[in-house]
Amino acid sequence: MTKKIDTEVGYLLQLGPNIAKEVYLVPEVKDVDMVKNHVQKGQEIFGVGGYCLSDIRKLKSISREVREYMKEHSTVTAVAVLVNSGLSKMVSNLFINISRPPYVAKAFQKESAALKWLEEQGGILYSE
Repeated sequence: MTKKIDTEVGYLLQLGPNIAKEVYLVPEVKDVDMVKNHVQKGQEIFGVGGYCLSDIRKLKSISREVREYMKEHSTVTAVAVLVNSGLSKMVSNLFINISRPPYVAKAFQKESAALKWLEEQGGILYSE
């Protein structure tokens, strides 16, 4: 059963019993309040300890405060970050290594590769 939840910054979509996709539709997130509801809804609907495909291809700017809030309040096991370009992928993976989030994370350009990686981490997708 697929669930979709709209939030102030985009939407959340269930891709499997323990995998959710979050899509950011806004170009920038500067205020923590913008993501609080997004994070809380995700935790309420999808639970904790799941796997997340985070599509940030439309997101151009995110404040440090928002990044810290998301890092501190995240309850996921793994995050695959979907980005636009090879350069964005390289920079994102470097940033992930430096910031050391409390979950495994990796950036990808292709959604299929990101989903495969999430499955390798223990995520389960709905079969088509």
